[in-house]
Amino acid sequence: VRRLIAAKMVWISRSFLYAFLMLVANSVSVNTSLSAKLNDVSSKLVTLKS
Repeated sequence: VRRLIAAKMVWISRSFLYAFLMLVANSVSVNTSLSAKLNDVSSKLVTLKS
């Protein structure tokens, strides 16, 4: 039983760490992704106009 609880604690902490890393990566890449999305939208608008 103790081993199961320990494994669960390890899994929970690992998933928390993964989520935290994903959040950090997202916040870091938000600026670049936003600019990329803006570039994509502007290029689509340009192609629509022409």
